[in-house]
Amino acid sequence: MMMNTIFRTEVAQGWLLVYMDDITIHTKREKHENEQQHIHRHRQYVHHMLDKLEQNDLYLKPKKCDFEQNKSTTSES
Repeated sequence: MMMNTIFRTEVAQGWLLVYMDDITIHTKREKHENEQQHIHRHRQYVHHMLDKLEQNDLYLKPKKCDFEQNKSTTSES
């Protein structure tokens, strides 16, 4: 519940999903974006999420992190 509370705005905006202790950021390329613009926007979301975690004294386990993947997978603890 804590993660859903912390990221309620991002979840409502539709680009971040929280399931238990897993966070997924998903973006689709907008029609007006080229690939570089899409990657830039996605990276901005990642930085935003990382900053918000840090502000709440929460940290990621590097071994559970996958960045810039075309498909999402669920990591095991």
